[in-house]
Amino acid sequence: MAKFVPQAELPVSEQAQIRRDKLAALQAEGRDPFLITKFDFNTDSAAIKADYDAFEEKDVKVAGRLMSKRGQGKVMFCDLQDSTGRIQLFVKIDEMGEEEFNRFKKNDIGDIVGAEGEVFKTKTGEISIRGRVLPIGGLKEKTMAAMRHGIHTVIIPKDNERDLEEIDQTVRNALHFVIAETIDVVLETALNQKVDAVPTILKEIPSDVAQKPRKAVIQQ
Repeated sequence: MAKFVPQAELPVSEQAQIRRDKLAALQAEGRDPFLITKFDFNTDSAAIKADYDAFEEKDVKVAGRLMSKRGQGKVMFCDLQDSTGRIQLFVKIDEMGEEEFNRFKKNDIGDIVGAEGEVFKTKTGEISIRGRVLPIGGLKEKTMAAMRHGIHTVIIPKDNERDLEEIDQTVRNALHFVIAETIDVVLETALNQKVDAVPTILKEIPSDVAQKPRKAVIQQ
């Protein structure tokens, strides 16, 4: 009988190790790509380009593979390839928020992503999608963490509103949720500016909570 001889583990390339580290970071944030595998897109690049007038200034959801990244500082342009063609993504820190923008920058060429935003044309006439507040994963775990840290006001993306049903009623009663569709709502609420203009607040802040106005922006 042949004797089994364990083989030494092959060395991991630097690029492979970088990707493993990014995966570990995503999993630690509750954004495991092996668990979050669904993105509900509602159109594609070819449809947007074929009938731009109908899509202009409309919110769309597309999904595909990142084929290029360019830009620096607070603005990025990316090409997204779906099953029908390519479309440009315009990502700006002022519109997406610093934390989410920095996460987006970590995406590699070849990664499959979902994108949501407004259709518009750049100054050069390129049909593009403007990135904005995106849905998150692990909302239940993140709200529990907010409670443990004494946070009472939680800002979440509009697309996660339906996920609130999965949160224990005790937690929902203890927290004040603000639903945000744009980064403006996030900033106004977090900075205590024009809070009364926030479009949707699920419930009033309890009197004991109002004395401790701590806020958390829950992001993916």
